[in-house]
Amino acid sequence: MNGCLPLECFVREWVCYLEQHDHRIKQVSKRPAVLVSRNGKGRGYRWLLWCVEGNDVLLVEDQLRAIRVQVRLAKKARQQCFVVVKFGHPGGCAVATPAAQAVKVRFIRSNRGGIPWDP
Repeated sequence: MNGCLPLECFVREWVCYLEQHDHRIKQVSKRPAVLVSRNGKGRGYRWLLWCVEGNDVLLVEDQLRAIRVQVRLAKKARQQCFVVVKFGHPGGCAVATPAAQAVKVRFIRSNRGGIPWDP
């Protein structure tokens, strides 16, 4: 890595990924790592970003509460809200899951699709 923390690096990488897919980044916040973007058709998106080591994530109550807050903000702003987790295991990937679904199942796995991501 180039000296930045894994989450900071992933935020930058995700911004580049979105821009390559015709998104305009509107807002970046650090706590929690949240990006707001619009695609080429004007649809709004809110991205909640996490980095983890290993193959899966069991969301704890603090994380679920933070996701619920962001889901409410996204709904109010007419945005689609996604949780994006970068898994750092060898052959890692980034998995984007609708935030409401993540709250419902409380679990995100790396073996269910995802975007190949070089950790």
